[in-house]
Amino acid sequence: MQLIFIFLFFVNLINILYALVCPIYRSYQRNFIEEDCHRNCKFYDVLEKQHACIGVYYNYSGNISIKQLGIIPSDEQCLISKQCILDIDPLNSQSSSCCCSTDNCTLNWQSISTTTTITTTYRSILINNTTKIKNLIIIDQDYFSWKLFLIIFILIMIIILITFTFGLWKSLRNKYNNINNNNKNNKSLLSTSIEQLFFSLQEINIGKNSIVYKGLLNHDIVAVKIYKQINILIWKNEVTLLKSIKHESIIKILSEGQYNSHLYLILPFYENGTLQSYLLTPNRKLSINQCLIFFRSLASAISYLHMGRNNNTNMSIVHRDIKSSNILIDKNELNLYLTDFGVALVLPQILTEKDFVQIGTIRYMAPELLEGVITHTHEALCSVDIYALALVMWEIITQCDVYPTTVYRPPYEEYRTNNSDGSSFATEIYDIVVVRRLRPTLIRQIKDNQHALIIRELCSLIDACWITDSDIRMNAQTLAFKLNQLM
Repeated sequence: MQLIFIFLFFVNLINILYALVCPIYRSYQRNFIEEDCHRNCKFYDVLEKQHACIGVYYNYSGNISIKQLGIIPSDEQCLISKQCILDIDPLNSQSSSCCCSTDNCTLNWQSISTTTTITTTYRSILINNTTKIKNLIIIDQDYFSWKLFLIIFILIMIIILITFTFGLWKSLRNKYNNINNNNKNNKSLLSTSIEQLFFSLQEINIGKNSIVYKGLLNHDIVAVKIYKQINILIWKNEVTLLKSIKHESIIKILSEGQYNSHLYLILPFYENGTLQSYLLTPNRKLSINQCLIFFRSLASAISYLHMGRNNNTNMSIVHRDIKSSNILIDKNELNLYLTDFGVALVLPQILTEKDFVQIGTIRYMAPELLEGVITHTHEALCSVDIYALALVMWEIITQCDVYPTTVYRPPYEEYRTNNSDGSSFATEIYDIVVVRRLRPTLIRQIKDNQHALIIRELCSLIDACWITDSDIRMNAQTLAFKLNQLM
């Protein structure tokens, strides 16, 4: 667009520079006076090499006055003539004429007697009282002033435009360079911080796919989850999901990347650790209010995932590894955070066989998954999460201060033997859950009459969540609603 503007400007400038200005005047009075033209002349702009200015003058008692001024299509002789040299009309000695090709030349005439220029019949023929002079484009009398002003103005505007464009380019270049320098500095600082972080790591927990460390990053204590290269797909899956999830009861990702051969996640550090380690602490009991808050925060998080309310997609997410060791407690002991989304799955519209494989932790695995008879539906996969959530809820309620149990035990530990027959842990869990259809013991009758009703209600909700038939198992939305009613 700017190139077109500049091109049109120069075309117009060339036309202005090659224009010829001729005054136009025709007197209808007998007494001609020279000042008439100064009051009544109009000025026209024509092409310099195609037209010429013409003047007709009258000698009145020895004084030459203007009779007509105009423009005519010209030949080579008028184009050559740069001055108005008066040529006397042979038919009327009082009349004279001239033609010339310089701006306003007919206003500055010279008498034939003062020059040696040879006149021609051509000029004489033009002079008669019936000749009509062709009028072209009208311009103001102070045309030259405006033309000069216009040229100067346009040149100034071009200089301003060039200056502005150059200044803008320079500013953008400096800004781009500053951004690049800042990015380089930030990367350098981050690289240094990550290097220092890895030197400060203290091991906290070893999992199947990763190891969790405690470290110091920019004077803040953080948790660093490190994966081996063989688990890169699990790492990518967790990074993608945690970036898309925004919920107060689901852990937030602070940073991720690769340091040397280590894939890492940087997460908030919670001093109280996992829910399992918290419940294992001797002589620690939860108030009934804490139990309800823990139940509600977990149900809210699972409902959020199953309803597909995350940022990047409206599809449901199933966690597939819910257990007390994958849940963290905040420092105020008033909220839980669901973690470890390495094997979590965004449910596609069309499910395949690989979406129903046995995955997760055996102790928390639903009976239909242990038996391999899970229905191939979205609801069935969500129901597997609910079963595992019910076992976590059982762990929490057994450590409530109004509940009779005193020592924490993991789910189904009460039914396990000393493995005298040499059977594996998976076989034991299968026998307890699928064959014998047992569930962890719930004590529904308590001595505290004030909270007896709440404990019975919570036990009923747990029963509805771990029932064998997955088709009638309570969903997360209903569970969250009922828990809100108990608060």
